[in-house]
Amino acid sequence: MLAALRFLSAEGLDLVITSGGLGPTADDLTAEIVGRFCGREMVLDEPLEERIAEILAPLRTRWPQLDEESVRRSNRKQAIVPLVRRSWRR
Repeated sequence: MLAALRFLSAEGLDLVITSGGLGPTADDLTAEIVGRFCGREMVLDEPLEERIAEILAPLRTRWPQLDEESVRRSNRKQAIVPLVRRSWRR
């Protein structure tokens, strides 16, 4: 994927749209690769991680045998986002 993004950039494209990278699966590297391509550090957004945990909370009542910490660990990937550097102008 990184090679494809570099190729498209070298071809002069102004916009490339990707999909994926939003689920908790370990094999989906979309967000990580796009972040790397853009030169962005990927960081854990803790408030987002908590929001995801809130969304998943009702599932614990449906499947009480699931280990909460394991679910949180596997879904933490969804809360890793590109670091945004803000430039302040006056």
